Amino acid sequence: MTLLARLMTLFPSVHLGALLGAITWFVFHPCWPTLALIPTAAYLLPLLAYHLHQLVWRLEEGTFSIAQGYSPWFGTHMIQQGLIAVPFLENVLRLVPGLFQLWLRAWGARIGRNVYFAPGFEIADRGMLEVGDNVIFGYGVKVTSHYISPSRQYGGMKIYIKRVCFEDRAFLGASSRYGPGVVVRANALVRATVDVLPDIVIEARTPESAPHEPTTDVAQ
Repeated sequence: MTLLARLMTLFPSVHLGALLGAITWFVFHPCWPTLALIPTAAYLLPLLAYHLHQLVWRLEEGTFSIAQGYSPWFGTHMIQQGLIAVPFLENVLRLVPGLFQLWLRAWGARIGRNVYFAPGFEIADRGMLEVGDNVIFGYGVKVTSHYISPSRQYGGMKIYIKRVCFEDRAFLGASSRYGPGVVVRANALVRATVDVLPDIVIEARTPESAPHEPTTDVAQ
């Protein structure tokens, strides 16, 4: 692990410390400025850190080593670790219509209109998501744009990164999970609890398709 990677492992603690510090300060000195420090520490700190990191070590699609040199993915993962570990922070945003969608766009995700995220939605790589219009995410849907596996060619460990895409009017059943490079076509329906492996394309149902099964083709 490089020195920079070791430093990035400290970011979740910095994020947590800043949030707890802001809350404590507000408790002892309640006023509007100290209240504003709480969302600043909770949301703006990781968001600004992510974009600053992107300016120097940009997260890109492809296959890379995470055992040799510094991995930009690792840095962005550490920045988002607090949000992943404490889902309450993003669940609060879903209480205000459109706010969670705006939040994801701020990370670089492409989010269409009238998109619904049910409670329990989890995303590992916020900037690598593309969602069309009128898409519905069922309860507990999980999306990740990376896949890590052993590899001698890449120094012992490699990571595959690719944007996940959900086209217009896709319906994603409860507790379904999606890997990097997955494309769910317009009007497609994915049943609950399905695990969609990397680079799979799920086409829209046809009259010949079973009512509870998606039609899938492996992307080329």
